Amino acid sequence: MIRSACALHVAVTVLLLSVCCFAADAATYKSPDGKIILSASTIDITQSRLAAKGKAHIEVAKAVAATSFNASADAITVMLFTDTDQKKKRVGMDAIKSAQMTGFVEMIYVRTEADAVVKTTSSAQEAVYDGAEQIVKLSGQVKVTHHDPNMFTQPAVLTGDKATVNVKSDLGPEDFRFRIESSPGVSRIEVSPKEKAE
Repeated sequence: MIRSACALHVAVTVLLLSVCCFAADAATYKSPDGKIILSASTIDITQSRLAAKGKAHIEVAKAVAATSFNASADAITVMLFTDTDQKKKRVGMDAIKSAQMTGFVEMIYVRTEADAVVKTTSSAQEAVYDGAEQIVKLSGQVKVTHHDPNMFTQPAVLTGDKATVNVKSDLGPEDFRFRIESSPGVSRIEVSPKEKAE
């Protein structure tokens, strides 16, 4: 009788621990339009702020088809535009006013350009997204890998202390897609340009 009671106690304890662990891993926020999905060990939610801690991950669809933004970090804090901030309804990436990502940050931005999939993968110690400018500023041991089959035969690789990645869907003539810089060190860029057809 004592042995079966102990076995039952152990079984219940294991079950409770597994439920608690599952619940901690399963914290998820999904925006009403379904375009923003945030997951982490814990998420604090207010009307305009989402604070995710512990294996935080965000997936965002942009209003433009076939465009997405994913990021993982130790912590991600997202500020959303409120009704008073906007004249029209914003969805997906356009609804994010700003985001701060800390800890080891990995970011992937994918879009379709001239019938080719263009993918920019970045890693850094910290990243800050500015929704008004639609740029991400990365700092600390930055590496950016840009795969654009329209421009390069191999992915371009950029390393440095800081980087700025432009995630606008359409770039103007004065806009850059990415910028890398280092101080006092040296930035490095490795590219294999595609030859133009004559």
